Amino acid sequence: TGWRDWNIDETNDQDILGESDFLNFSGAEATAKQVTQEIRLAGLVNESVTYVAGLFYFDEEQTADGGNSINIALAHPLFGDVLNFRNRAVRTVDTRHFSAFGEVTWDITDRFSLVLGARYTDEKKEAELDYTVFAVNPDFGFNTLGFVGGSISGAQTVDDTDLSGRIIVRFALTDEINTYLTWSQGYKGAGIDVTTGIRAGNIAPGDGLPVVEPEVPTLIELGVKGVFLDDTLSINTAIYHQTVEDYQRINGNQDDSFTQNLGIDEVESLGFEADISYLTPIEGLTLSAALSYIDVTYEKYVQQPAAEGTNLAFIPEKSASVIGSYRFDLGDSGWRGFTRLEYSWQDEKNTTGGVIPNPRFDIDSYGLLNLRVGVTSPSEKYSLKFSVENALDEDYVHYVGSSIYGLFDGTTNIQYLDQDRFYRFTMEAKL
Repeated sequence: TGWRDWNIDETNDQDILGESDFLNFSGAEATAKQVTQEIRLAGLVNESVTYVAGLFYFDEEQTADGGNSINIALAHPLFGDVLNFRNRAVRTVDTRHFSAFGEVTWDITDRFSLVLGARYTDEKKEAELDYTVFAVNPDFGFNTLGFVGGSISGAQTVDDTDLSGRIIVRFALTDEINTYLTWSQGYKGAGIDVTTGIRAGNIAPGDGLPVVEPEVPTLIELGVKGVFLDDTLSINTAIYHQTVEDYQRINGNQDDSFTQNLGIDEVESLGFEADISYLTPIEGLTLSAALSYIDVTYEKYVQQPAAEGTNLAFIPEKSASVIGSYRFDLGDSGWRGFTRLEYSWQDEKNTTGGVIPNPRFDIDSYGLLNLRVGVTSPSEKYSLKFSVENALDEDYVHYVGSSIYGLFDGTTNIQYLDQDRFYRFTMEAKL
């Protein structure tokens, strides 16, 4: 059983320039009330067949009231007109979700097993939007210069059902090497667009607010897991292919001047993952490494054919990490110490808000080194830890986007740098 009651009243300087009054207020007061309940039953049919079955219920009510405010009516130097508007959006989204699920595992032989699972989902969403745009200064003409749509209101109800599931075949080649092949299909319920980026033209008479179709991912994965060298070396690898029909995302247009919810017809992913762990002959020293490759592309997008074949933003193609950990006794005191070195690297990526990658928002690859040392008491109730994060003091960007002024000149960006080198000291006590 779960219950959650959440609220926030936020404001921020959306032009992200402290000395500018162009767009220095953007905020909303939002609430979310959520109740969940799950009942699960697991057991044995016989020595070779096990099962799990259950019911799940989810109910959530969300409200938000907020908008943007321009403190001055600004004469635009390029358009020769006056940018003079404020906006406010009042939104509600209610979701009711029920599902029933079950899965059976059959150990056909000592080396061969089969897993069959299914989930039935019934979900209903109801949403309303009341969006108004009005002049900041009544002495000037009202003009948004197309950056936001006009005042609109609308409502929508979506009621949908789905049957999803998975099949897993497992086969042990030897006592040390296991393989598996998985097919699975998931489901993410339909969405209703209540973003302020929608335009009146998106609301057809009698049809209500725009609907984003349910998202359906289908995955095929082949993996091999093995232990070697007297169980001191473990290697896990997997290759996978996934297609997502009606991929849901919040999309910015090419210069990020507005956002809206979209359903991309089909997104395709092809990837490889591997991780290795080695207990070295040196007592207490463990080495591990991980490698990932993923290529995610828009396979089909009728609304923007130019996007087909391009990569999704925010996803680096390659990433890797290496960890070295050493644990040791501190004499005969019973206390134990440890040292740990962590290095992670990720490939370049793009953080375009729109569908088609914009080179303005490219981010270079970077690597980070973290160092940690500590001691733990014999009872493991007390510990002291010291760490150096970003030990090489790497300057790196994790996000690049368009400044509000980029809407005018097409070049002004904002970028967020992550933390420089910093130190952390932690004391822990368990009751």
